[in-house]
Amino acid sequence: MARIPRAAHPAKSVAPPAARTGADGLLEDLKAARRDLLYARHDTYHRLLGTLIGLLSAEGDALLSNFDRAWRTRSFPTFYERPLLILAALRADALQEGTSHPLHAALGAATPDPNVVTPESVATSLGRDRLGAWSTMTTRRVQTNDTSRAIAWLWPAFLAGCNGGERPLALADIGASAGLNLIADHLPPIWSDAATGKEIPCATRVNAVARIGFDSRPLNPEVDDDVLWLRACIWPGDTERLARLEAAVGAMRSAATRPSRPLLERLTASLVPDRLEALIASAPADTFLLAYQTLVAGYLEPTERESYRRGMLDLVGRHVVGRTMWVELELDDARRRLPAVLTAHVRAGDGVRSLRMGRSSQHPAEIEVDVAGVAELRRHLRVG
Repeated sequence: MARIPRAAHPAKSVAPPAARTGADGLLEDLKAARRDLLYARHDTYHRLLGTLIGLLSAEGDALLSNFDRAWRTRSFPTFYERPLLILAALRADALQEGTSHPLHAALGAATPDPNVVTPESVATSLGRDRLGAWSTMTTRRVQTNDTSRAIAWLWPAFLAGCNGGERPLALADIGASAGLNLIADHLPPIWSDAATGKEIPCATRVNAVARIGFDSRPLNPEVDDDVLWLRACIWPGDTERLARLEAAVGAMRSAATRPSRPLLERLTASLVPDRLEALIASAPADTFLLAYQTLVAGYLEPTERESYRRGMLDLVGRHVVGRTMWVELELDDARRRLPAVLTAHVRAGDGVRSLRMGRSSQHPAEIEVDVAGVAELRRHLRVG
């Protein structure tokens, strides 16, 4: 089937600001993250970023130079990546060291104490001798891999007729981190409709002919250091998310012994569409391909993001109605109570339709369902 014309693609979004390099604009990004992401969501992190802003504003040239040195070969497409990386690196250091860490009571304890966050404790935790924290900031990227985001495939898979193994499913997670969302059907469902309180219908007992995760820097759930980093990317005191992470790691390790285990591939986003085309070609004829991403777009360089997006829309448009779906769970407005939007892209007629399924938090549990969008999605998923 021929490629769909460019006009069939959804309108191109406004180009984002240029990526930051090194420590360029760090103070500005810290202020934006504190204002737009943390203003009413986490006392400890809100206070920590405020303290760090104060340290950098009060002649913090030496500290700024340390950040620049750590990131001299890196760039950051979105304003919140470096602030979240700093927070997670400090938390990882506190978890690794234990109670002797200056910020352990704030970042490593089950019940965080914001009062431990002072200019002195933050400055000590970011001293040049804190090699663990600086090494983490140099080499790691924020990779939460929160399995609450698996609603991005479990709900669409149900709508596509994959429940109970009725239809073979090829599942692909783009930006998979450790791939934990690929086995989220082995975890308890937690999602409900905000308007009715009813459970969101999710696929169970799926017949997955493939479960593949793609990431430019995949984490290994069987490596303890990688699991520690996953824990560090969960905010202090969020015990429910932490418990779900531990359950997901256990499920992933159990799945590794089975022939149908999830696979992780090191691959940049722009190469994913071609890899998925090969996957479709090798799958049984009635297989449904469901590719999804959760809070990935903001971490991609603009050129890479545009190439990937066009490739995915072309992929969906090349195949018959009801054979493929690409789903995105991405931030829409960080200041909203439900800042993320779940969007499904499907073949419709001679083009691709992008349909809003609902809104949620970054860690979905309650979904503000777009009834009209879901109804239209059901119609376009009918095979024939």
